[in-house]
Amino acid sequence: MQVWSQAHVEVHGQPSAIPEGFDSAKMLATMQLAADMGRTVALAAMIECRGPMIREGADVSHHLALDVLEMFLAEAINVERVHGNGCMLQLQHPLVQEIIKRGRIPSSEVDAAQRYSVRKATYTPE
Repeated sequence: MQVWSQAHVEVHGQPSAIPEGFDSAKMLATMQLAADMGRTVALAAMIECRGPMIREGADVSHHLALDVLEMFLAEAINVERVHGNGCMLQLQHPLVQEIIKRGRIPSSEVDAAQRYSVRKATYTPE
């Protein structure tokens, strides 16, 4: 899944090596936090940079967890294409609120998240 700059994945033309002490469970927890917060760009970067390392591991449950995160990301990217970058932000999440206070999330993304949140809340299927 190519969703992030190849420059983040390669160093001197070689794929990133697995760092000593790499803990795929901790990386998956961090990826899940990004998904819970609706931080799709961060999740995409982590999946692209660290996903291959998780796949090299022997723990099948980690592979399955990564599959779920990749499916979420694919759906989130499609939603953001329609409703705008940042619309997946979970504005009620305490960490998202803190990052917004620090000015680290563009107002356009916050606005997209607010519009999408209202849209989801008022949507009634036919």
